[in-house]
Amino acid sequence: MKIGGGVNVTAEFCKTSLIAASDVYSQTFLFSAPGLTLITCPDLNALEDISNGFFAQAFRDSSNNLIIAFEGTVPFGAGAYSIGSLAADATIAAGQTPQALIDAINLRNKSQMTLARHRYM
Repeated sequence: MKIGGGVNVTAEFCKTSLIAASDVYSQTFLFSAPGLTLITCPDLNALEDISNGFFAQAFRDSSNNLIIAFEGTVPFGAGAYSIGSLAADATIAAGQTPQALIDAINLRNKSQMTLARHRYM
């Protein structure tokens, strides 16, 4: 099966994606997902703002596909990320666009530019 951009969804892809998602949910920078390379640059790191409910990391796989793992809502926490993610959800429910969504779009765009600049793609 293929998903957006023609990525083959295999058991290995699913396993790797789950590991990447787990790493993102722990907001760790010690990524353990086999076959994925973390895309890093100051422009991307500046987009992570836990106070507005946004945390994600961009990766490339061995076929140069861009894979972004986003942390979702944390409903039962008292930290800045939990408060920010719930506020972002409330903004969406009110029919408005939260800053977290704008940050997500910017992360995708800047990740694509970073890959192209460094000739990963």
